[in-house]
Amino acid sequence: MGKWTVQLGADDERNKRSAKTLEELGYSTAATSVQTTIEPSSVKAGALRGADAVAMAPAKSLFMTGFMLWMTGSGVHLFSIMIVGMSLFNPIKAIMAVNTTFKRFELPGVNLAGAKLKFIAIQIVALGMGIWKLNKMGLLPVTSADWMATMITVKTQNEFSG
Repeated sequence: MGKWTVQLGADDERNKRSAKTLEELGYSTAATSVQTTIEPSSVKAGALRGADAVAMAPAKSLFMTGFMLWMTGSGVHLFSIMIVGMSLFNPIKAIMAVNTTFKRFELPGVNLAGAKLKFIAIQIVALGMGIWKLNKMGLLPVTSADWMATMITVKTQNEFSG
């Protein structure tokens, strides 16, 4: 053998010495098997905890969204329109994808209705914040003056004689 060659799996004296050294350090070359059993109830509980964590995750961003909406002011500008669009579009998109969001937690015997309802409720709160901002910007038609263009005007002719 050359100076730089290694024979893998050879049973020479060097391999025996290294195995003996490893055993002295506490490493056992004997195969050990550990059998663990996971109870179905703990799997269900873990799925429910995970689904609840996913349901509550949007609540963490509500304050940041509210702060961003407040910081944009009440004027109709490009940045404020983008922030309001984000605060309206993202909750609608999340509500439409609620089943795909919780698909990984669907196991037999696990009821995800509570977590899904909690998720939808938080998204509705986020949507309400966007609608509130539209109202503050004056973009929602809420007064009768906003509907003047669609009102039918009746022209009456008055005749006076004298």
